[in-house]
Amino acid sequence: MPLARLILLALAGLIQAAMWWRAAWWYPRLPDRIPIHFNMAGTPDGWAARSIATWFLLPSLATLLALALLGAGLVMIPALARHKPQSINIPSKERFLALDADARAAAIAPVGAFMLFEATLLCGLFLWVVETSGKVATGAATTAQPWPVAIVLVGSAIGVPAMLIAMMRSIERATAKRAA
Repeated sequence: MPLARLILLALAGLIQAAMWWRAAWWYPRLPDRIPIHFNMAGTPDGWAARSIATWFLLPSLATLLALALLGAGLVMIPALARHKPQSINIPSKERFLALDADARAAAIAPVGAFMLFEATLLCGLFLWVVETSGKVATGAATTAQPWPVAIVLVGSAIGVPAMLIAMMRSIERATAKRAA
């Protein structure tokens, strides 16, 4: 696995650990009523009674989502590229299908990298939500700042075209190598 992917994987794991640690740290400090939703201005507009199930639902969902993205990007998509490439909808599909199994898996690698990047961004966002919810619940803050959501949206908006360009270049390189 390339170094950049290992770094992203480690970062996602560290953020997940930090999220669970912060959720556990906040839980005994929470009042009986906790925020469970924030409006676009960052003001809490949904509340629930404090319970282990309610408080730890968000970290649980974050972990499941991260595992799903990692599993799809690092395991499922490369396996599909090798064994059922026709099921993958990508630009330059004809050239992609003409490659051998290993070349297809290498060509599709930017998709896995992008999904790892997205998982890392989302883990960070969920950590921020846990932290912000704890602060608002205890009165340490009154609203949620919107900038972390903007970072995730901008990161995703930049990541999609970057992934597509990297994948198309990867297919071009593999096609050129095959022709040579």
